[in-house]
Amino acid sequence: MKIHYVCNGNVFRSRLAEAYSLSLNNGHIYSSSGLRAATNENGPIGWYAARIAKKRNLSRLLSPSWTTTTLDLMKQQDIVVFLSKNVFSDAANVFILDQLTYEVWDIPDLPDFGFTDDNISETEEMRSILTSEKIFNKLTKQIDSFVLNLNDENT
Repeated sequence: MKIHYVCNGNVFRSRLAEAYSLSLNNGHIYSSSGLRAATNENGPIGWYAARIAKKRNLSRLLSPSWTTTTLDLMKQQDIVVFLSKNVFSDAANVFILDQLTYEVWDIPDLPDFGFTDDNISETEEMRSILTSEKIFNKLTKQIDSFVLNLNDENT
């Protein structure tokens, strides 16, 4: 089964979702993209995502750069996972999604907590590290549950 994760920039949530899912080595095919990836606001990956990937031994599974979400890309998937309601809403404003099988999750992004990539203090940097870890933990729990349900449906 082909599962595709969609977020905003494809530099944090969706890239880590893809890498974590690949680490499960369960026979499914995973990919990711971002609605606004082409704006390249955060470089190839967010520093907080790179930190988590290294800490969790996922760096080797990260795709080398961001991918921009397109309707053709989503149509190639069996299931598209929009990582938040806002991402789904933004996608629905640009694409006709009625041909897709999809889920909408509730995985927050760092900007939802007021973080930006602007020059931040050490205290704010530590807070963003802790918050990104919490987001990743929520993401992995959601993926574990999702994959368990997928496997149950296929048996």
